[in-house]
Amino acid sequence: VDGAATYVGGIAGYYIYKDDNHCVMKQCHSNATINSSCTTHDGLSTVSAGGLIGYSLSPIIEDCYSEGSVDEQFTGDDESHPCAGGLIGYCESDKRDSTIDRCYSLCRANCSINTGDPGTSDFLAWCTADEDKGLKVVIKDCISQGGLNDKQWHTEVTNSDQMSQGMFNQSSMEQKNFDFTNVW
Repeated sequence: VDGAATYVGGIAGYYIYKDDNHCVMKQCHSNATINSSCTTHDGLSTVSAGGLIGYSLSPIIEDCYSEGSVDEQFTGDDESHPCAGGLIGYCESDKRDSTIDRCYSLCRANCSINTGDPGTSDFLAWCTADEDKGLKVVIKDCISQGGLNDKQWHTEVTNSDQMSQGMFNQSSMEQKNFDFTNVW
């Protein structure tokens, strides 16, 4: 996938809920090479690319994975926050908690910038939640071959960790509650 857009992803570049409904992604995967190049405009603070999703707002993501690579080339100003994530570039909780459950990433991410504050991770590059509303981003039972996330605020991580690619096997994934009978 080659993109010169604000949000680029292997399945969705911009994945948000409508009205009061959750945006739910279940049992999806992406095996892609993402090449994103973006120059910001005044007032635009976040650009993101992800192996599965570029930008997500209050999602429920379950039993998904990504493979491949993400390369974000960014030119902007000091106020910008470019993100490159193996699974998700940027995840935000604004009306309800975001949940990422039983997901893994074998996707390598890279973010090249001229200025700004980048977030780069082989799983989730940048996540934030509305602290005034008591919201958080929940990462549960997930595995990544690289770091789980780079920039995080109001994030709850349980039973999730980094493993080398050789450690990805049915036994290690069952310890993270992956269901090989009905899902995988």
